[in-house]
Amino acid sequence: MWTLVMDVEEYVQGEIEVLQDDKHLTVKGRLSTTQRGNTTTRTFNRNFHIPKNTREEDIDSALSKDGILTKERVIKIQLTD
Repeated sequence: MWTLVMDVEEYVQGEIEVLQDDKHLTVKGRLSTTQRGNTTTRTFNRNFHIPKNTREEDIDSALSKDGILTKERVIKIQLTD
């Protein structure tokens, strides 16, 4: 099992996008604020290598109230006699 933990405290759900393909997990964030007529936009884009043949349904995701994004790959083990 592997775990990815990111502090995205300044972002809320909807400002974070998680994409996955066969080899990568991509986490993107975009935050825009307007103050006194001036708009500031902050973005990030992080790419992570994931084990080959990892299916989307094998990854659990959670965003805590204090802004911690957690992604975990769950490995299912079958026991045979």
